[in-house]
Amino acid sequence: TANGNTVKTCLFVPTDANLDTLDALNPSSADLTLFKKYDRLHMVGFDFETVAREYGVRGEVGLFFDLPYLRSDFSYTRKNTAMIGIGIDHTSSNNAYVNLQFIETAIMDYSPLFAQEENSHQITAELTKDFLRGHILCSLDSAYNISYSDWMVNPEHRYKFDNGLEIALGGFMFNCALTTLFVRYAERDLIYLEGKWS
Repeated sequence: TANGNTVKTCLFVPTDANLDTLDALNPSSADLTLFKKYDRLHMVGFDFETVAREYGVRGEVGLFFDLPYLRSDFSYTRKNTAMIGIGIDHTSSNNAYVNLQFIETAIMDYSPLFAQEENSHQITAELTKDFLRGHILCSLDSAYNISYSDWMVNPEHRYKFDNGLEIALGGFMFNCALTTLFVRYAERDLIYLEGKWS
């Protein structure tokens, strides 16, 4: 319903002003009803992988048909979307591993959408290095969306004992705006301790 779109505004952007608007609206049960629908996803794509001297080079291209999006008034629309990713990785002679990727998303037949630009750009990076013949592994995974300025980093230190026991200490840190991918984790930075035995 039209009022339901206002309800969605409050769900996605729960500011005091939007909550006041929702309160004044006095929505009916029909306005508050959501229907689950899981349409089949149709896409075509290809990937490639090759080696250029000491570097691995790979890429993926996908065209997704009729992906659901929210318009700026929070009504639904569907758009074809192309995603292109290209990456390069390298393992050095001292076992340091680097993997860099660039991902581009392009929404076809674009019209103003909620929190979605026509083209968005993201980079991801993974850095790992082992020590003591593989007993210690230090790694850093990260993702940064250039278009929306949200990011995530995941540092981890892992120790492998000779008896099959592994212990890892790591964490996740997030920075994001209210309408970006990582917003659900914005206040949930964490440190973890993991044990695994095999």
